[in-house]
Amino acid sequence: GPRINAAGRMDRPLDALDTLLTDCRRLAAELASRLDRYNKERQRFEMQIRREAMKQLEGTNAMLWLTVSGKTTDRQTVRVLQELADAARPHGVKIALYPHFGLYVATTEDALRLAKLADRQNLGVSINLCHELRSGNGAKLSEIVKAAAPHLFLVSINGADNEGGWDKLIQTLDRGAFDLRPVLKQLKTVGYTGPVGLQCYNVKGDIRENLKRSMKAWNELSGLLDPQ
Repeated sequence: GPRINAAGRMDRPLDALDTLLTDCRRLAAELASRLDRYNKERQRFEMQIRREAMKQLEGTNAMLWLTVSGKTTDRQTVRVLQELADAARPHGVKIALYPHFGLYVATTEDALRLAKLADRQNLGVSINLCHELRSGNGAKLSEIVKAAAPHLFLVSINGADNEGGWDKLIQTLDRGAFDLRPVLKQLKTVGYTGPVGLQCYNVKGDIRENLKRSMKAWNELSGLLDPQ
């Protein structure tokens, strides 16, 4: 797995190939030891890259939006999240988990579970309306907001119907049957003051006109978040 891949990443692909092809136990053991060394070198190299990238973000008030895909476990994921959060913290960088339908972190509840396990103050979660709807969580979004509140860094909204494909679940903010008002009221109730982004992925039509429509709808809705 990772050790085989590491050989290629560290410019030693033939060692990985020889490990798979050899019939000699002694040579296989020697090659396996090399692959383990390459993997450790890869890990150190990648960590150095992360730290340098985080350093460049210092003072920018940047927040990283991170999703988790592929075959993994909570234990493996938490270890990586802790490493990333620890590398980001000295530079004032926050990391928000991005729930995406069909991936390992598919919902805000998945993200919240991992954020609690990782236990890092600069690691939080986001709520993506379209992915929650696709996961069948529309009816309990207010409950999700309440549960996520202590760890909530970002919110992404858009116009949407209650179900359907992405063309139904991602529309301009003035369209769709899903009522956003209870969600926005709950965000206000829990004291959320972070960013609220607009999801525009693959929305058809003129982008300027779409943005104009969504901005008008937001001006009408945003009063639900304004303090009294």
